[in-house]
Amino acid sequence: MAAVSSASDTGDPRGRHPPERRLLILGGPKSGKTSTANSVLGDEVFDAGTETTHSNVGQTEIYGRRVTVVDTPPWVIPADPEEDAEADNDDDDDDDNAGAESDNPRPPPSLDSEGPCMGAILCPPGPHAILLVVSVTQPFTDTQRRAAEEQLGALGGGTWRYSMVLFTGVDKLPKGVFIEEHIANTGEALQWLVERCGSRYDVSSLPPSLPPSLSLSLSLSLSLSPPFDFTQEHQSSSV
Repeated sequence: MAAVSSASDTGDPRGRHPPERRLLILGGPKSGKTSTANSVLGDEVFDAGTETTHSNVGQTEIYGRRVTVVDTPPWVIPADPEEDAEADNDDDDDDDNAGAESDNPRPPPSLDSEGPCMGAILCPPGPHAILLVVSVTQPFTDTQRRAAEEQLGALGGGTWRYSMVLFTGVDKLPKGVFIEEHIANTGEALQWLVERCGSRYDVSSLPPSLPPSLSLSLSLSLSLSPPFDFTQEHQSSSV
């Protein structure tokens, strides 16, 4: 079950809430995703010392605006297609009649799975921005690219225009190397991710130093209107 925490309490007896912005945070294992969520919230709301196994919700108020942050479990690294093909060939050699079930396509992620869909459900009707956290200390391979693509694909069409990349651990880059050079030299997979997000990206150290007031680029992403309507997207796709 998802946990809901708050970094601030207005104590308003009338129960009125300030205008809200919702942020969904996705990323791979050890990307600095949970630390980033805490940094946006301005407090140690989530346990960054353990791997996130369930989607968690935190809320704070920044300059009179309520900000909801959803931290999700690390995205699942997809299997290598070549390895899958070899495994299928082995199965065919073992039993020619065992391929009936393997012909069925892989089912799409369910709405109640602990993945991006659950995270989107926890910030209804959907996030204003999707933050893809990538650590510069880890290689971003084509496998990682496919993982990111599957995550965004599970949420539905149109999600990429709400997404931006946050690079963590930039203080670990070699002296004199800027993030633009890192993107250019890391490979096509990372370049594809940045371009797919409309070249929207920001940087942070580990632990993240993103101030509670949010960075300029993230603030612009959160200002997109209207937000991505995950509920409507999946109601339409189920018709």
